[in-house]
Amino acid sequence: MNFSEHKLSLEIRPDMAELGRLTQVLDEFWQAHSLDEDKQADLNIAVEEIVSNVIRHAGTALPIRVHVGLSAGRVSVEVQDSGCAFDPLAHPLPDPGASLEQRRAGGLGILMVTKMMDEVRYQRVEDRNSFTMILSR
Repeated sequence: MNFSEHKLSLEIRPDMAELGRLTQVLDEFWQAHSLDEDKQADLNIAVEEIVSNVIRHAGTALPIRVHVGLSAGRVSVEVQDSGCAFDPLAHPLPDPGASLEQRRAGGLGILMVTKMMDEVRYQRVEDRNSFTMILSR
């Protein structure tokens, strides 16, 4: 874990038990930089959703990397993993207004993340998945 001016980088094991530690470290970082509580909550929910998806579906035993950048105007969070290539944004998002019978399974978490964040993007870089979320301060 590395706290420097307005950046945070940490690695967590691909284990659901690590989510509590991740949230605790993020909370300390947000509070140290006076981030609005509502923004903190949105970011924590989004990061937990993406990281938990990686843990459940990526099929990697290697650590997950989380990089946070905080400036006067925005917060960016990048989640990197070495699992199978998968772009969650390339799949159609579910229609939350559709009946249960018409909805396909899955996808509600990524839908929530796309609605909460100002910008989301995925790319595959050097055999790693990279999912980036940006939220204006």
